[in-house]
Amino acid sequence: MLLERIYRSGFRYRKVMINLLGLEDDKVLQQDFFIDTTAKERENAFMDAFDSINNRYGRGTVHLGVRDNPSKADCWKMKRDYLSPEYTTNLRDIPVVV
Repeated sequence: MLLERIYRSGFRYRKVMINLLGLEDDKVLQQDFFIDTTAKERENAFMDAFDSINNRYGRGTVHLGVRDNPSKADCWKMKRDYLSPEYTTNLRDIPVVV
């Protein structure tokens, strides 16, 4: 059992429940008066093409926009001082309760 493998004596544990409600497939289109649905369909097809290429040739083969280039020391970088935590997409940003 996973809990038995990660349990460490000397630590206090508390039960926490997280609910994920209203999750839908990305193919479901939420109705909006101000968004052109045909543009969303084109965007989905575009992203599917990106995913297909990246799955075949490796992650990061195709990407959008400007990206950091580690080979250039003087490369422009966006300021990220006030960046919000990515609780749902980055394990390092999940809060730790002690």
